[in-house]
Amino acid sequence: MPAFTELRAQIYALIGTQGGVMTALELAEAVLALRGCALQQDEPRKRQASAVVRAAVEAEAHLEKPRFQAFEHQPVNLIAAHLSWAHYARQLGANADGCALADPLLSPARALEALRRVSVPQDVPAEADHPTLSSSRLLRLATSASMDAALSSRQEIYPRRMPCLQALKQSLNALIGLREIKHADVLERVRGRYPEAEQLPPQRQLLDRLLEEAGAPLVWDPHCDGGAYVSRKLDSGLSVSTANRIQRQRTDTHSDATGALLDAAEQLEQRLQHRLRQGGLLVLSIEPITAIAAERELLRRFGGAGVNALKPVNLDALLLTAMKAQAAALGADWSVVLRADSAATHSPDANRLLQLVQRCLPAVRSVLLESARPILLLHPGLLARFELMHLFGELETEVGRPGRTPSLWLLLPTPQPQVASIDGRTLPLILETSFAAIPRAWLENQHRAVHAP
Repeated sequence: MPAFTELRAQIYALIGTQGGVMTALELAEAVLALRGCALQQDEPRKRQASAVVRAAVEAEAHLEKPRFQAFEHQPVNLIAAHLSWAHYARQLGANADGCALADPLLSPARALEALRRVSVPQDVPAEADHPTLSSSRLLRLATSASMDAALSSRQEIYPRRMPCLQALKQSLNALIGLREIKHADVLERVRGRYPEAEQLPPQRQLLDRLLEEAGAPLVWDPHCDGGAYVSRKLDSGLSVSTANRIQRQRTDTHSDATGALLDAAEQLEQRLQHRLRQGGLLVLSIEPITAIAAERELLRRFGGAGVNALKPVNLDALLLTAMKAQAAALGADWSVVLRADSAATHSPDANRLLQLVQRCLPAVRSVLLESARPILLLHPGLLARFELMHLFGELETEVGRPGRTPSLWLLLPTPQPQVASIDGRTLPLILETSFAAIPRAWLENQHRAVHAP
């Protein structure tokens, strides 16, 4: 068919201008822009363009020396002039997924440094001469070939479905400094910068809470031109983190060391009471030797059978139970799963084990996010072992919202209580107020003994 012969030549030229490799979706959109479509709706246009690209690739495959081929890849296949370029795109995608986990997000320059560490193919045929990838093309190719990374309007690599609180925090520079900003404009600015992030809630009351948690100096003024957010005066209120810092400064100047310890215990007590009333995530770190005592004290003080009482949940047990259920559903012998747990990192068995763990996430999320009672979460070690640390970001943004678990406290035994980490991996927390170390004075109830009759 002469029309397809001409199209295939154009596709080969397109791939060449983009560095020798494109995702199938990128190529379909490029063909659509090049050739147009009589249909008007976006989805049918994309389906038609994808079908044309597939037909062109299959027709090219019948040649003795195909100029481009399709290579399997997740989440979308790659169309490349050579296998080496497909491998290159896969590695870029993996690096982009790593960049997307950074919090705060990496600058475009830092992300490009990470992507340029991937070696450009050197074993391509001499006739396959492709231009050096520009910075913008490198970022687009990496995010297009990734599993969970996307590219913002400012060329930042961010995770798809990024929690809306993180998106809001990253967008603060575009919101502050204005005399006033409408509710709809806040939503539009954040959505315009991070279109594939979790959308901000349209309800103003929920947005108010997120703005406060993000530390934005904006308050709602109903009298300002029908209602708008206006800049808050610096002396109108202090964030929790600022208040804590001021209190710490006062404590540092206190001459009595015992009084300082009691003050720290009293501050934690107030935070616990406030978080139980207001809701949200709170990570409580403590030295491993006193972790059992801390668990008992928290449950003694805040546990019980009431609707507002803490309910203990063993995360390791929860995840292992879900893994056994998934293995049984797939017909996999549990002994095989145990052997995979000792396999070398990135080996086929280790990768299959991680896939099994991923299938368990919906059940784990349901328990953690859909409880009617507050939760005391215990034994979180497997989250680091199975690369599930990103779950903390989701818990931080979801817990405390309407219809979600009202409050979740994580008891974190760690040799360095001043750092929120598991096995040396830092928890991806957004807010400083989501983390606190348990002082021994609180554990021994010294602060309460001072006020006892």
